Order: sequence, then structure tokens, then C-alpha cells
Amino acid sequence: MENLKGQEKVNRRHKNNRNFVLAIVAVLMFAVLLAVSIYFAASLPGETDESNEQNQLHEQTKDSENQIFSAINRAIPTLRTFSLNEISKIEEQNRKLQEEAKKQEELLKALGEAEDEEPEPDEPEIEYTGVVYLTFDDGPSRAVTTGILDLLAEEGILATFFVINRVDVEDLYERIIAEGHEMANHSFNHNYNRLYSRGIEAFKEDILRLHNYILEDYGYEMTTFRFPGGSKSWNQNRIAERREVLSELGYIDFDWHIDSKDAAPAGVDTSAATLTRNVLSGIGDREHVIVLMHDYRYRQSTLEALPAIIEHFRELGYRFDVMKNYPVDD
Repeated sequence: MENLKGQEKVNRRHKNNRNFVLAIVAVLMFAVLLAVSIYFAASLPGETDESNEQNQLHEQTKDSENQIFSAINRAIPTLRTFSLNEISKIEEQNRKLQEEAKKQEELLKALGEAEDEEPEPDEPEIEYTGVVYLTFDDGPSRAVTTGILDLLAEEGILATFFVINRVDVEDLYERIIAEGHEMANHSFNHNYNRLYSRGIEAFKEDILRLHNYILEDYGYEMTTFRFPGGSKSWNQNRIAERREVLSELGYIDFDWHIDSKDAAPAGVDTSAATLTRNVLSGIGDREHVIVLMHDYRYRQSTLEALPAIIEHFRELGYRFDVMKNYPVDD
């Protein structure tokens, strides 16, 4: 509104200045015509006894004419300058007001559009009751690991694969890494005698053999370890010595909280339904839950049980993570 009032004020000023200029020009033109008329009247032939008076009048008229034309010549440049300057100033003011009005109009339009748009609701923050760590030992295998990776990708969750040396599955090592899962050290060939019965150097060599293979061929440095068979299955003094070696190599080891029992010996029920019950019955009130499963061949029932296990953990409010993020002081 203020911009419109300012515009009207400038327009009135422009009109008044123009009228003033036109009035001066009209007066000057009238003066010129009057001078010309007097001049021609004085130049007409008359009586002899009036010639002196006419000559005198002629001289006076000529003087008046000179004065008028001189005044006009002086006034015209001034008027032209005055007019052009005033008009230029008015036009500049008018341009600025128009620009300001346009800005105000655009601002009001933008504000109006912003008010019309409904704000998108914030995504509700999920409150998790805990964290579950799905771990798979002894793979990878084309028969089972491929299906597990497909399911994890579909569900959008990560897991930890405790791998050993396997042949002809190079693409699976690469896929585990590429899809953001953790690859962890489970020894080179899962040989209990070499790992626990022979000296500490044999243990160290075995761990480094797999470590260097994965690092050199796939550019991935493993930092998590799991003792084949579990640390509690062996002489604890030997396990303590081996933990010192692992620490020197930059490793930390983990066992598990829940065993799915998918690696039970022949004759034991390892159906998908049984494996699911084994896992779900062991959750309790744990905030952090490590689940042991296997992904080597013949463990097809592990893959079959996995969707129900994932769904149940989600219903309980758990999220999924990898072992390297496990709180070591838990």
C-alpha cells in the first residue's frame, strides 16, 4: 500500500512539473506574438506628421523585441535542462518504486504459497528396546550364503559373517564387503588341532593366514574373531594365551548369547520351525543379543528360519547391527 501511495505522489509531481513547463512556454510564445504584432503595426505607412512618433515607437518596439528574444534564448536552455532533469529524476524514482513494488508482490506471493503448503510431518523417531547381532559361521557357501545375503538386502539389515577359507566363492567374499556387512575372522581352515593343541605360534600363523588373504585379495581388514567351537569349549588357560595374541593383532573375540543349534549332529531336529523356537526362546530381557547361526552348505533350514527370526526381533523393538559396533563393556 505504501508503494502505491508513493507512486501516486510521484505521478502528481510529474504532472505538475509538466504543466508548469507548458505554462512558461505558452507565456513566452504569447510575448513573441505580441512583439511581432507591435513590430508590424509600427511598420505600416501613416501620415507624415506622425513619422517621428512612429520611428520612436518602432525603436522602442525593436528594443522590446530584442529584450524578449534575449529572454527567450536565455530561458529555453534553462527550461530544457530543468525539464529533462526533473523528468529523469521522476522516471528514476518511478522505476525504483516499480521494482520495490514488484519485490513486495513476489514476497507476498511466496509467503502465500508457503502458507498454502502443508508441512510434511516429521518421521516418528523409533525407540528401540535393544540390538540384535545376527552372526553366521563357517561360510561362505553358494548354497546358503547367497540366499542369506538376498534376504538381508531385502530387509535392509546388516549381519556379521565369521568366514574361513573357502574355494570358488570369491564373489561372495566381495559381496559381503560390498553390501556393508562385517567380515570376521574364524581361522583359516577351522582345524581344532592346529588352533588349540599345538603351540601359540601355530595359532597365530593360522589367524594371520586368513587375515592377510582377505586383506591382500579384497582390501578388507578384519578386526573381529570367534574361536571355532566357542571359547568356552577349550582349556581356558590356552584361550587366555590366544586372546593375548589376538589383542596384539588388533582383534577382539566374541562368542554368542543364543545358539540356534543349526549345527547339531545328525539325528537332532534342525527344521526351520525348531531353529526359530531355539532363537526366540533365548532372548529374555537382553538389550544386546548375539545370535549364532551357520551358512555353510547343508544349512538350508537356517535360511528358511531367518525371515521369522528377523520379524520377531522387529516386533520386540530390536534393531540390527554388526559385531564391530558391539559395546565391549556390556
